[in-house]
Amino acid sequence: MRRITLLATIVASGFACGGGSGTVSGTDTFTAADMKQTNEPPALQARPAPNATGTAVVTIAGNTLNYSLRGTSLTSQPTVSHIHLINPNGGQGPVVVTFKVLNTGATASATSITVDDTVANPPDANAKDLSGNPLTFDALVQLIRDGKTYVNIHTQQNTGGEIRADLKPQ
Repeated sequence: MRRITLLATIVASGFACGGGSGTVSGTDTFTAADMKQTNEPPALQARPAPNATGTAVVTIAGNTLNYSLRGTSLTSQPTVSHIHLINPNGGQGPVVVTFKVLNTGATASATSITVDDTVANPPDANAKDLSGNPLTFDALVQLIRDGKTYVNIHTQQNTGGEIRADLKPQ
């Protein structure tokens, strides 16, 4: 029922915002379906997390980004989660959208996270593209559509990122 309500809100916000510059006409949905540690660069794998898994669903409607984040069997409590740009040279790419991991309605334990939330006016205020230029909402949406972003979850034991997966159209 919660997902139906969330989807109805997403669709309604898409119609309310309309199309044009700075908004998405309709609704675009992307999934990071197979978040796992082997997707993180080896240099960031401070503590093995062979059983850690997760998913993220990102929906963009109008100028709003909604997300549903799940992580289980983590090595320790989650501390933060982001959308990053994929670095074509390997390693971590720049953070462009920060997710909350603890908020009203979120469920977190010592080794898991469940959160559904909205990011108004993405990207983050200091987000930059790979050339170091300020990142606009339209550019962020295009980078997500082009498959040039990923989601990861950081934990107390793996501060550089514990699990990760690329965002792909659903």
